[in-house]
Amino acid sequence: FTCAAGRERLAGWAFTISGAMSDAPGRDPLKAQACSQIGPDEVSVWQGNGRGVCYFGELVAIGMMQRGSVGAVVDGGVRDKRWLHEIGFTTFSCYPTSVQTSGRWRVETWQQPVTLPGASGQPVVIEPGDFILGDDDPARGRRVRGGVQFLLSHLSILEPARGRTCDSL
Repeated sequence: FTCAAGRERLAGWAFTISGAMSDAPGRDPLKAQACSQIGPDEVSVWQGNGRGVCYFGELVAIGMMQRGSVGAVVDGGVRDKRWLHEIGFTTFSCYPTSVQTSGRWRVETWQQPVTLPGASGQPVVIEPGDFILGDDDPARGRRVRGGVQFLLSHLSILEPARGRTCDSL
């Protein structure tokens, strides 16, 4: 994952979203429903098994920002990188693409565990409420002080740390 837009630093609580390729026509009502439930200080974490499509762009990001979301981690593509950067919505993703998801990909679940590729090649399970920390340094895949793990390339996950402050970690 690399920083596609924003400040190259991201910290917040995981709000997980999962989807899959789909040839269902039209808009994705579950995507709208999932994104409408994201809250303050949350990072949307998208697992999608998508191939070549973007999971969201500027309009979805604006809606998430209005609800207090601080950014996104996307195991797939995003579009509108320039606009995401201009509005300050920090986004880590696998690739940029202009290919929309309509008729190609749909949200299936949210606030369920998702699995993303880890820096070591092993999958990483992210639970809703895990603390997500992304920055511009490559992560190293090591365990530090109990529940703190640096697992993903350019992305760190602090596993069940909800309720703790960053200072205490």
